Amino acid sequence: MPAALRQEAAGTARLVRAQALLALGREPEGMAELEALRGAFPGSDPAVYSFIIQAKFLADRGQTVEAQQLLIELAERYEDSQYAAYALYEAAGNAERRGEDKHYEEAFRILHDLVERFPRNELVFYAQLKQGDLLRKLNQLGPAQVIYESVLNRFPAHRDAPLAELALADTLFAQVTADASRLGSALARYERLFDLPSAPGEVRVEAGFKEGYALATRGNSPEARRALWLVVDRFLLDEAARATIGEKGRYWLGRTLLVYADLCEKAKSPQEAREAYELVLRSGVWGENTAKAALERLAGGGR
Repeated sequence: MPAALRQEAAGTARLVRAQALLALGREPEGMAELEALRGAFPGSDPAVYSFIIQAKFLADRGQTVEAQQLLIELAERYEDSQYAAYALYEAAGNAERRGEDKHYEEAFRILHDLVERFPRNELVFYAQLKQGDLLRKLNQLGPAQVIYESVLNRFPAHRDAPLAELALADTLFAQVTADASRLGSALARYERLFDLPSAPGEVRVEAGFKEGYALATRGNSPEARRALWLVVDRFLLDEAARATIGEKGRYWLGRTLLVYADLCEKAKSPQEAREAYELVLRSGVWGENTAKAALERLAGGGR
């Protein structure tokens, strides 16, 4: 075996051994093996990747600060590595996981570093998408909107562009209270996503629900019911379409039916409401307990 390949194989073997020791709960031995790997094969692909293995182990145990530090060390020491951008993305995730505003701001800065240092990396799309999400958590809706628009302008044909458009629509709708003119833009984007054949089924269901919900919250019950039932008709009653959505899609379908049924009750159409609640139970979508309670209430003569 050529010397370079032999070194790569030996380093990979030690990496696998370290992973096995950690999986067996033999943490001191596993950590020692990772350190030994880095000492024996410095700068090799397995040695660099060992930082990611160790960081994941620590993060899974709630040691997010230590995990974040390891990942940033990887990106600093091995900037030319294929793992450097990924390490920064994961480091930002560890910061976000700590759940306070200062940590969201820290995660935002790490992602900004990723975008600046690795502008052509495939993770730039997801890093900027996450930056928008972080700004929304910080209630900075205007800047979040700017980032989502920038992502869509920069990556219009990206396979996950519908996720950015959905996030932008949510951000626009969240600003409606302060600026009613945002409603039309939000509704237009929800409607476009719902009708977009290339978008994942789960995204289309979520967009359709949110269009109906937005109409309902603004007092347009007839149009809201129409929009919500269209989601049910297209993705629940159509067997082929139903097969394309997973657990998340079933969650949004359940919410769609429950909001639709509630609107029917408020419109004094109890039979339509009952049928919607019963459909929740028959189809196995999210909301079974709520539907059962509502049917019992309606059977007892309550609203």
